[in-house]
Amino acid sequence: HDNLKNIFGIFNDQMGDQSNAESGKAILARQQQSHTTNYHFYDNLIRAITHAGRIMIEAIPVFYDTERLVHITDVSGEKQPQMINGFDPRTNKFHDLTKGKFDVTIQTGASYATRRQEAVESMMALGAAYPNALPIMSDIMVRNMDWPGAKEIAARLHAAVPPAILQATEGTDMDPEQALQQAKVQMQQQGQQIQAMTQAMTELQHEVAFTKQELQLTKLDKKIEMTKAELDYKTDHRRMDIEEMEIEIQARLDMKKLDLEEKQLAIKASEAAADVASDIMDHHHKKAKHDHEVEIAMPVSDSEIDSGVSNLDGKLNPQ
Repeated sequence: HDNLKNIFGIFNDQMGDQSNAESGKAILARQQQSHTTNYHFYDNLIRAITHAGRIMIEAIPVFYDTERLVHITDVSGEKQPQMINGFDPRTNKFHDLTKGKFDVTIQTGASYATRRQEAVESMMALGAAYPNALPIMSDIMVRNMDWPGAKEIAARLHAAVPPAILQATEGTDMDPEQALQQAKVQMQQQGQQIQAMTQAMTELQHEVAFTKQELQLTKLDKKIEMTKAELDYKTDHRRMDIEEMEIEIQARLDMKKLDLEEKQLAIKASEAAADVASDIMDHHHKKAKHDHEVEIAMPVSDSEIDSGVSNLDGKLNPQ
């Protein structure tokens, strides 16, 4: 029995048995020494708990895959309702276990009950050293005591705390019903804000659509103007081409007309020449006949010959 105690480093006074220790601090020091001696057992236990936590992290999103209300045990051992995979109006948050990434953290030390007892002892020591601190921390000190009616007395002491002190620590100890009402008010305010934003967005969409229609109409008007200008340009160009063609045709007609007039003049000249030639021929025939008749009886003088030549020249050249 003594050999086992020597192996584990745990002796009678560390287990609460009577020993030669005279004060509680000495007993606590020896217990701390035993904890250090056997830390490897405790360390392996923490490793096992951490690994179990990692296994549960992988399994929890598979089993808790829908919106539901679960109860979570806090460090004090009390169960608190918590909405998962949905919106929680109490915390105004959305907890989605299927999308989050989680890890395990293990904090070692004394149990919560032990820490509460140590907290009460420390607060009582603070109150003894600084009496003015008791009115502002008495509700917290009583809440951490383990006896019936502690919570009710803590609530009454909390109501007696000055409002300025409570305002400085507002939200640290809020009643669940009050938190729920506050969450509902916040949800209503957010709903109104969302409704106002939705209405503003709808109006903005209408303005954008109207602006787009105006831009489309402006583009269409410009396109029509450009098409009209293009048609006017083509029409003017075609009109100029037609006018040029008309001028060219008129010039050709004028040239044809001049050619025709020249040909007519040539024909008239030819006809006049033919008439003159015919007259000359007739005159020669008549003259030859007349000369033949009067050649012997009546000679022709030189003046008459010149007169006949002049008359002939007048017929050949009327100008």
